[in-house]
Amino acid sequence: MNGLRPQLTAEQLHKLHQFRSAVSDTLKPEHDDHYLLRWLRARKFDLKKSEKMLRDHVEFRKRWDVDYIANQWTPPEVLDKFFVGGLFGEARDGSPVWFDPYGHIDTKGIVMSVGKQDFLRFKILACERIQKALKEQSKKHGRRIEMYTLVFDLDKVNFSHLWRPFVNLYNEVIKIWEANYPESLKVVLVINTPKMFSVGFNLIKPFLSEETAAKAVIVDSHYHEALFSMISKENVPVHYGGTAVDCNNDPKCQEKICFGGKVPKSYYLSDQFNMDAMSQLWVSSGSVWDLKYEVTQPGSVLKWEFKTEKCNICYGVFLQGSASSKRDSHRIGHSKTRNHSSSSSSSAASSTSTSSSSTPKEGCYDLIEMKPLEKVHSEMVPEAGGLRCEEPGTYILRFDNTYSWLRGKRIFYSVEVMPPADEITINNQYTT
Repeated sequence: MNGLRPQLTAEQLHKLHQFRSAVSDTLKPEHDDHYLLRWLRARKFDLKKSEKMLRDHVEFRKRWDVDYIANQWTPPEVLDKFFVGGLFGEARDGSPVWFDPYGHIDTKGIVMSVGKQDFLRFKILACERIQKALKEQSKKHGRRIEMYTLVFDLDKVNFSHLWRPFVNLYNEVIKIWEANYPESLKVVLVINTPKMFSVGFNLIKPFLSEETAAKAVIVDSHYHEALFSMISKENVPVHYGGTAVDCNNDPKCQEKICFGGKVPKSYYLSDQFNMDAMSQLWVSSGSVWDLKYEVTQPGSVLKWEFKTEKCNICYGVFLQGSASSKRDSHRIGHSKTRNHSSSSSSSAASSTSTSSSSTPKEGCYDLIEMKPLEKVHSEMVPEAGGLRCEEPGTYILRFDNTYSWLRGKRIFYSVEVMPPADEITINNQYTT
């Protein structure tokens, strides 16, 4: 919807008023009818589904601290230099254009050089930059522009781009984008499509809504007619047949569009991880291992870094509660565990380490989910993260290997609890 005001039926207008009333507690002054209609359209004007989607988005922005990412966060250098894409020019309708030379990604180099959370944060930053560009284009043209155009270049794509760890990572990006930036893509022009394109597209198609998949216009190397019907030549880099160059007279306009390239191994995190300085533990097959930290000061920061010796592992963070806890966060039961070791980690907390040989389902206390369990390929790239502990209590860093009945996992780890202080910033970490 690229116009001054939305065109609605009487029924849709009524639902819009109902929706505004239902989610009024989440809205900011800048959240106008156009904003609300994004969520309604994404869920086909189903009020309950639209409300859930918007409230989930509000929680997403809080959990990831999106405003900090958009305005203050500094991405890892390897992503700035070697991850493809960028905003350049505008389409004929005034919408901003994102060029994505996907085939130039060094998939292994990226996966080996950056943690999962930083990668997802980097893509969230890209989404926020597009939202900012939409506002700027609206102001420039004096009318509301809500959707952008994507040029997705598959030149040089090969089977390395179907490498499962990278595809899994990219699928998570798509899920975040679908859930939190709805109704923002006008069209995606897929160019230079190879014969293997259908294989790669089938890997990500399950994560795309029908509406998003329908916006794809797929052409081969003879793409210029389709490209210039959407974007004028002066807004297309010379590299793609247009007339635009950047201030360095670069035909690819790499000042604004990153074309990736081979990532030097000096960026690989595995080469920078000193396992000799880490503690280690063994999680048996079909079991979990909990690292417990007693946090006494609200606002303390729990930080962790770990690497598995050979295989992947699931991990998450929980706050130990009780059956009478009234907190609304998701809870799971916990079975009794055996205490194996204890140590002091800082003045803000003490730690204990426990294990359980069965799936934790029943027990004497509740666990409040602070960071959901997720499987990470920490055998390839060390996993790092952080959590701001807004309330005191027992925080549990859980390693879950219950899905593996044959393999135990050796984990090298370092965990630190930092005391609360105004000057502490969790940079390149996961926060809530």
